[in-house]
Amino acid sequence: MIRHLARAALILVTFAGVAAGQRGAPLLKTDLIDLLSSPVIPNQEVADLVRRNCLAFRPTDRDWTDFRSLGASAAVVASIRGCATGRPAAVVPIAAAAAPVTAATMTVVLRQPRIRAAAGSQVRIAVLAAQAGLPQAGVQLMLRGSAAIDGGSGHDVVAATDDSGFAFFPLRVGRRLNTYRLEVVPVSGGALPGRPVIELMVRPGPPTSAFVEPTQIVFDQGLDSIIPVAVAVRDSIGYPVAGEPVVLGGNAEAAGFRSDTATTDSLGRARLFVTWGGARQGGTLQVKVSGRQLAWVEVVVGEPLLEAATGFLPAETIRGEVGSPLGAPLVFEARGRLGHPAAGRAVSFRAVNAVVSPTTATTDAEGRVRVDVLLGDRVGAAMVVATIDSLERFVVLQAEPGPAVELALEQNGSRVDGRWLVVPNDTTFVLRLRALDARGHPTPVTSLARVLWASRAQLDAKLQILRLVSVQEEAQAAVLTFKSVGVGRTALKLSAADLSALVKVEVVPRR
Repeated sequence: MIRHLARAALILVTFAGVAAGQRGAPLLKTDLIDLLSSPVIPNQEVADLVRRNCLAFRPTDRDWTDFRSLGASAAVVASIRGCATGRPAAVVPIAAAAAPVTAATMTVVLRQPRIRAAAGSQVRIAVLAAQAGLPQAGVQLMLRGSAAIDGGSGHDVVAATDDSGFAFFPLRVGRRLNTYRLEVVPVSGGALPGRPVIELMVRPGPPTSAFVEPTQIVFDQGLDSIIPVAVAVRDSIGYPVAGEPVVLGGNAEAAGFRSDTATTDSLGRARLFVTWGGARQGGTLQVKVSGRQLAWVEVVVGEPLLEAATGFLPAETIRGEVGSPLGAPLVFEARGRLGHPAAGRAVSFRAVNAVVSPTTATTDAEGRVRVDVLLGDRVGAAMVVATIDSLERFVVLQAEPGPAVELALEQNGSRVDGRWLVVPNDTTFVLRLRALDARGHPTPVTSLARVLWASRAQLDAKLQILRLVSVQEEAQAAVLTFKSVGVGRTALKLSAADLSALVKVEVVPRR
């Protein structure tokens, strides 16, 4: 404050004659910027000075923007406009008579000596170059130290002043939090009077996310009435945001819960409290940071659940055909800590290798929910998971293949039924016979291997050039080993359970 008052006193002494009603020299652009930047000089006094003294320059479009950004009031703008339109351009001091611009004679005015930037953002630093109070155009300036800014180009940034004497340095601020000291220097070398230095502080950006713990609160009738909630506020990069007000408040669904407010600490954390005001039902509490809702807390009013008595009841059946409904619905039951049915509690369901309906439901008066299950198309385990409050319960089901609808013959992993198979004479070869359901899943056929082996004599008689050597049973196939005993062609047809598979075999002379 003392520094501002001293600066204001210097300005007022300079224009003391003007304040007394005498007309002084026209104001330079740097004078006007100093007047508008002062926190202790009223706008009306600045307007009076401009009206009495007028200007030694004609404002450009950029100047108008800069004056307004410095807080020029309507009275100041009117005074500037009156001088700008009422004085001929010839009254502007001409730089031709001025001494050559050097680092020793040039003055740089910093618009913002200290700049705070959000991590990962971009900033634009503006400076004004002048000599003898007159803005200087085309001066090459450099921000010494900007090469060290994380995320930048790796080179010190250079900019030239425009016709108004302003130079603008665009900087890309990296994701690392840091403080940089940037000195404005001439590109030609040397240092400027007063060594103008800008302090660039890279700090966390505005809040974009909030993490809440717990995300669900249960108020037990007659027990706890105040429960703490921890909120962690982060920016878009993930840095903690300090000094942000956090409001935890109710809405129409959560009437009866008083709001609470806290400010994040240096680690972006705030501790708030949910107070139960006797509401008979829960709802959703909003977590707002700087007026934006970034998270929420679900509130449940009722008895806490008894974990040992909450889950799926024994199922009537846990097996079914793939792609088909389970024979009976699953029943989920929830009970409170005193053993009473937990009625009116929300339960969500999800499934693996199955589809459930409904996916969300509310427990009935008995604390139960019934859910229908459609098994998936994959043979094997299926799972249904129920979530209530913070508890998860699951039941494992089994999806089994359907009834056999066809037989398939394979050789070396490829189907050969319905095709020609060429084998040399006096050799053995192996075929696998599988029974498949309507979806192509292998399905067991009772005693398939035994039936085929029992009929080997009739099969050999029909084939003549082939002999069935052995039949072995695998988990999902019958493995048949044949030997070719003559040259020629035959049709190998295998049958079981009213199903059959055919492959044509040609036995050729062995080379």
